[in-house]
Amino acid sequence: MKEVIRIGIVGGGPGGVSFLMQFIEEIKKNPLTSSVEVSVFEKTSDIGPGLPYVFNDKSYILNLPKNSMEPIFGNAGNFTKWLSKEFSSLDHAEFPPRYYFGRYLNYLANETQKQAESLGVAVKFKTNCEVKDLQPFKQGKFQLKLSDESAQVFDYIVLATGHMPSTAYYHLNGKTGYYHNPWDQNSYKNITTESNIGIIGTRLTAIDIAAKFHQLGHRGKLMMASRSGLLPTVLAKVIPPYPLRYLTLDTFTHLTKAGLIPLKLDDLEELFWKELSAAEGKPINSAVLTNPYKNMTSLQWMTKEISEAEAGPRPWQQVLFSLYPIVSEIWRMMAEPDQKRFLEDYYSLFMSYLAAFPLENAKLIQYLLQKEQLEVYEGLQTIQYANDQFIMQTANKEIMVAKLFNATGPGYNPAMVPLYHNMLEHGFAIAHPLGGLEIDYSTLQVLNEDVTKKQNIFVMGELTRGKCLATTDMTRVAFQANRIAYFVSQDIQQKSLALAKSDQEPSKDLSKTNFWKYSSSVQLQKSSFTELHLPTVSMTYVKGTKLHQNKLLFPKNSVEFSAMKPSFFGSLKSAVNRVNFVSRPTLPRLNSMPKFR
Repeated sequence: MKEVIRIGIVGGGPGGVSFLMQFIEEIKKNPLTSSVEVSVFEKTSDIGPGLPYVFNDKSYILNLPKNSMEPIFGNAGNFTKWLSKEFSSLDHAEFPPRYYFGRYLNYLANETQKQAESLGVAVKFKTNCEVKDLQPFKQGKFQLKLSDESAQVFDYIVLATGHMPSTAYYHLNGKTGYYHNPWDQNSYKNITTESNIGIIGTRLTAIDIAAKFHQLGHRGKLMMASRSGLLPTVLAKVIPPYPLRYLTLDTFTHLTKAGLIPLKLDDLEELFWKELSAAEGKPINSAVLTNPYKNMTSLQWMTKEISEAEAGPRPWQQVLFSLYPIVSEIWRMMAEPDQKRFLEDYYSLFMSYLAAFPLENAKLIQYLLQKEQLEVYEGLQTIQYANDQFIMQTANKEIMVAKLFNATGPGYNPAMVPLYHNMLEHGFAIAHPLGGLEIDYSTLQVLNEDVTKKQNIFVMGELTRGKCLATTDMTRVAFQANRIAYFVSQDIQQKSLALAKSDQEPSKDLSKTNFWKYSSSVQLQKSSFTELHLPTVSMTYVKGTKLHQNKLLFPKNSVEFSAMKPSFFGSLKSAVNRVNFVSRPTLPRLNSMPKFR
């Protein structure tokens, strides 16, 4: 009987749909010889929207232009075409309500299910079904335990569960009037229109809460507070591409000696201000960037932001949008102490500028500030609960409210989710110290306590935060889903071919091969050295060598390397001066993140 390969996708939101679509795209290009079944488990009643795009509410609009919203990495404009066909009244809206993107994802999921059937791949959507636990099974398979007490076994698991709950101010959970999850629409019921509302945070989630209360006709005050008190920047109407001069992968490869030493945060900061200065045509530094908002009221800041966004492209914004696709690559070049320092000292400001919001919402915030319904405070220190009131203590003011919403954004502690808590408890996963799970960066596979063995468990989104930093937007999720789809499809192909061979040779471990479009193999002739230190051992397969404490031990005169990206070969040459390349690969320039193919 022909073996059936089973893939379990945990989460039927944007990430799960993105993986499903891109996996089927891979099958179209390279039809499988094995039978494949894909099961998608979604705890809500709807496949596609997930948390971000499920609410049919005009107050929640997209924060990025509709033309850039696609679940397939590298695509653009298909959502715009579908929206024009199905809802022509929204043709004028550059930032339509998010609900419509959720409908688009639902449509694509159903269409993909039909396409998969024509390719011999069975796709099953299981809604109102939550995965409670994951356990190893026989022969490298995994068993998922479901909320209906049943269990199913899979060869591959893709974890696409989206946002994790915030850990900030979790001690307030259960207090009357405190709403830890601002996306729970029941939170907005039974609140009188005259109540004063406290909002923890001043970035995009806080903007959504304010817009929601405005749409509900709320008349009480909305009081936002955060450490910085900084409202988001505003998206320009047009953001043209910008050719980076200094913040390039070539520059970082040079600074790190092709990966032999970590990238220093101080060097990165220097290059960042140099890039912004070149783009703006004038000297830019931290003081120039931050002093304006420190010396302005929130209304003055928002008025300035709106005026500049309406005037035309904003060079600093062009730089940030051009930089974002390679943020994960830059992040992994840094040592953990510098990563921690960045998160503590720079991350909040960086995100306030990067995660800008549309003019439509900016003008709403300006209006609420003008009528003095919205107040924004900086220097938030503590929040206490006493006598049915929440006391928000800032550096200069004590704010008392009976209703308090947490707008600090998603959390990154996997132990907050029962499924991941169980995986951590049983040793099937390791928490990353900077958030999410420990993973293999190249394949997005979850690492367990025995890090030498790869598991066919893959993750995307917030679960990769510690390794990737940039994890939340649709483009990055689609990029990660693309990588996983390629790996899984290739692994199935190779295992199928291996099974078809009469000698039943064991299949090659694809985690040790090349997943970058631009790649090569090279032979390195041993000269007078016997070992070579490599910072990227986890990304490299070395035939005929042994790995020991991040060193390659040479048992013979020459060895063959297969690397996942061109810069690896540079690290070989930089590491040892007496390198004789028996076969020299042709390496194209890598100025931006390649698509995985």
